[in-house]
Amino acid sequence: MSPFRFSHAFVREISRSLARCELEHLTRQAIDLERTRRQHAAYTKALESAGVKVSVLPEAPDLPDSSFVEDPVLVLDEIAVICRPARASRAPEAELMAR
Repeated sequence: MSPFRFSHAFVREISRSLARCELEHLTRQAIDLERTRRQHAAYTKALESAGVKVSVLPEAPDLPDSSFVEDPVLVLDEIAVICRPARASRAPEAELMAR
């Protein structure tokens, strides 16, 4: 059994600028925004079905990678750690999550 129990999760609505996200490790393919939104909704529902309380944050339309909220912040019981993304273009995400 895992020593970690996740009771809460943050997700952010998919950014309409997602097609501009920076994916170095994958060959670039066209992003179907509506399909992505359906997959994200299914992901959110799966979390809720597992008993996780999900807080849905609003879209950040000018931040393509912003739906990946686990990148700029790590929240533990006693502390939230705001990370500094390696890419300068993602710095506003950390600032947004800190608020």
